Amino acid sequence: QPGLSDYLTGSANLEEIIRATAIPNLTVIPAGTQTLNPVSLLHSQIFKDLFTELRQHFRHIIIDMPPLLGFADARFVSPLVDSVLLVARYHYTHKSSGRLARQLLGQVPVLGVILNSVGVHDQPYYDAYKYYSKHYNTEQMEQ
Repeated sequence: QPGLSDYLTGSANLEEIIRATAIPNLTVIPAGTQTLNPVSLLHSQIFKDLFTELRQHFRHIIIDMPPLLGFADARFVSPLVDSVLLVARYHYTHKSSGRLARQLLGQVPVLGVILNSVGVHDQPYYDAYKYYSKHYNTEQMEQ
C-alpha cells in the first residue's frame, strides 16, 4: 500500500503507487486499500484520466480483473482497453459462460483464452509427448 484505490480516493499520488519490480521494464500498481465500492472508483472520471495518463508513459498496460461473470469491475474497464485475454478454468468453466463473457465485452477484441488448471499428465497426448520429448532430447545429446 498505497495502491490504485488510494490514488482514486485521493489518498495517494501517482508517484506513490507506481512500483518498480526486479523484472526489467515491468512496473506495477497494486490494488491498494480495500474499499466498500470498488466499481464506483473504476467507473470514475479519475480512473479514466489515470488510464489516459498511463498510456502516455507505458507501451503495454495489463489490468488483472476479477471474473467477468459475477462482478461488474471488468465491464466498466473493458471499454477503455484495446483488447482482453479471458481466463477459463479447465473442466470447470462451462462453454456457455465463455459465450456470455464474450457477449458482455461487446466490441472489445478478445486476443485469446488462457486455460488454467490443466494437468498435463491427465491429457491423452501426454504419453506421445513424453516419447517425442525423450527421443528429441536423446538425439540432441548425441549431436
